[in-house]
Amino acid sequence: MQSHDGPGSLRRRLERQCQPLSWGELRAQHEREAIFLVKPPLALMDAAIAIAEDDVTSVERWIALGQLLRPAASQLNAWHAQDEKPFQSVVVSPFVLVAEVIQ
Repeated sequence: MQSHDGPGSLRRRLERQCQPLSWGELRAQHEREAIFLVKPPLALMDAAIAIAEDDVTSVERWIALGQLLRPAASQLNAWHAQDEKPFQSVVVSPFVLVAEVIQ
């Protein structure tokens, strides 16, 4: 999803698409293996922009650091027991990036 209007425009578009969702609302995305978890200190928007711009170097570094990953089985089991668990989410097709909302 290359932006032809500059990086600021891409950020604004992704920020408008960012929304809070519960785990229950995200289950279907998990079932199609689209979910990637974004963990601090990585910001959800920074990850979304890098993926949208095909910034392979940054994405590979975050994966290696454990800041961008597929949820572990233990996390999934806990989330399945809490359908109302809140996340911030943004779609960067074909992926759905999520960050846990800490309450």
